[in-house]
Amino acid sequence: MDFILVDKRLDIGGLIGFHDLWLPGVLKAMRYIVTNRDYRVYCDVPPRPTSMRRHVGNSVVRRIPRAELIFRPEVMELSTDLELTRLMTFVEKLGEDTRSWKFYRSF
Repeated sequence: MDFILVDKRLDIGGLIGFHDLWLPGVLKAMRYIVTNRDYRVYCDVPPRPTSMRRHVGNSVVRRIPRAELIFRPEVMELSTDLELTRLMTFVEKLGEDTRSWKFYRSF
C-alpha cells in the first residue's frame, strides 16, 4: 500500500528506496514493481566492498536449521536477476501507470 501512495505523488525520474529485501513480502513487492510497473532498478549506488557484500538478512536466514525447507529459493538466494543484492535498493520511476485494467505479467 505504501508503494501505491508514494507512486501517485512521485515525479517521473524520482526514486523509491527499499530495504530488508530478504523478507518475502518486500522482495515480492519489489519484483511486482519492476515487472509490472514502469520502474527500473536504479544502479547508481555503488555496491559495498566484497567483505561486506553478503546481505545481513540472507546470512541470518541461512543459519536457520533446514532453512531451505522453510523459505522459498528467492529468499535463500536474493534476486540477482533484478540486481537486488544490496542492503538498500532503489527503483526509478520511468513513467506514469498506463496499463489496461486487465494487464498482468507474472513476477
